[in-house]
Amino acid sequence: MNEVRFHARKEQGAIEAAKILAGAYRLSGRDGAWFIPNGWERGVNFDAATTVSESYRPNDIKALVIFYLPLLEIPDVWMGFEKPDIVLVNTRSSLECEGWRENTGLATVDALGLIKHAGVNGGLPSLVAPMLGAYAAVTGSILGIHLMDAMT
Repeated sequence: MNEVRFHARKEQGAIEAAKILAGAYRLSGRDGAWFIPNGWERGVNFDAATTVSESYRPNDIKALVIFYLPLLEIPDVWMGFEKPDIVLVNTRSSLECEGWRENTGLATVDALGLIKHAGVNGGLPSLVAPMLGAYAAVTGSILGIHLMDAMT
């Protein structure tokens, strides 16, 4: 089973991203569901949401998608994810891999820079599309066409 946990500042896209990814998995013919992890529903300054889907590969993917870099330092972000396969972080700077768990891939994307470059205004919280696109590119677990269909 694929499991993706999204973390963002309040109202910045974690819940929307989880809903869209679950819809994209359903559009691709697989089961997909999203939920808010227990205890996170009352988060004051940040949101968390998780999407789960059946895997079409022999290997399952556990991913942690961070919309706001300082959230990496909050211990609760790592709860239940002792060893994610991939950590995708929205940041303009490159992060050092030193200290990361063994066999965990680290990927970064400048989602805000992409939005500014594209001149996108309004609609979903602006970081959702580039973060989901980066997730699709890094993991190969969903096609971009299914993501685009789920966003409309």
